[in-house]
Amino acid sequence: MYNGMGVDNFSETLANLSKSELEALLDDDAQIKKMVNESPMVVDLENRRKRLLKSNNQKASDNLSLEPELTQMKADLIKAHTEFAEQLESYKRYKGKLDKLNSAYSANAMLELMQAATAEEDEKAEALQSQFLRKEITIDEFLDRMLPMRKLFNTRRVKIDKLTEILLNPGRAAPPRPV
Repeated sequence: MYNGMGVDNFSETLANLSKSELEALLDDDAQIKKMVNESPMVVDLENRRKRLLKSNNQKASDNLSLEPELTQMKADLIKAHTEFAEQLESYKRYKGKLDKLNSAYSANAMLELMQAATAEEDEKAEALQSQFLRKEITIDEFLDRMLPMRKLFNTRRVKIDKLTEILLNPGRAAPPRPV
């Protein structure tokens, strides 16, 4: 802050004193202390120290006034983190269940189950035809039982064909749904 002006002023003051005044000053610590404290450099430094102290106190006061808000924000953050951890754990549980279900119900597994059910339905239809040919059931009874069987068989057959096509050509996009 200083460019030596305060020291120059102090030196000038000492240079203007007589030898007896300098000797008296040498023995008078209080007078030396007074001269140093009244020098422009020390006065300016003291004023600067007071300004900095006042500024520091103001900043400390401002910081203390923000403490309740900071405390609340910390509590909110802890609560949010706890909730996040709980939700993450819940997500992991459900993701595990979903992965387990996906592996149990993969497209290939579904295709195999549908093919087995369709084959079983076809066997039932053949048994019903045999009963009809042996005249064990009437034509009305045959039609009442055969039509729903064939409808279910044909529906499953279409689904099997579509699923097989999807599995064989996974990159091909599905056609748009009719409006």
